[in-house]
Amino acid sequence: MRVDFTLEKAIEKLLESVEPPSIQPQFLLPSVLWNYNDCETDKSEGDIVTSANKHRLRMSLAICHPDGLKISSQEFANV
Repeated sequence: MRVDFTLEKAIEKLLESVEPPSIQPQFLLPSVLWNYNDCETDKSEGDIVTSANKHRLRMSLAICHPDGLKISSQEFANV
């Protein structure tokens, strides 16, 4: 079956706007991963969710060393 070119392009555009689901790597404990509600209520790292950035959380808090320690601001800048 041949798909209409216009329909194919529309499907591609729609798929580009969909984010894949988060998948927990098997080597990480469930306690390492926060859910969205935790990000809104846990103030131990300051404001993780802001009104200007509700759906893109602070990546500087998401990246850490294998032992769980946060990376430095210089390490984050290098990323």
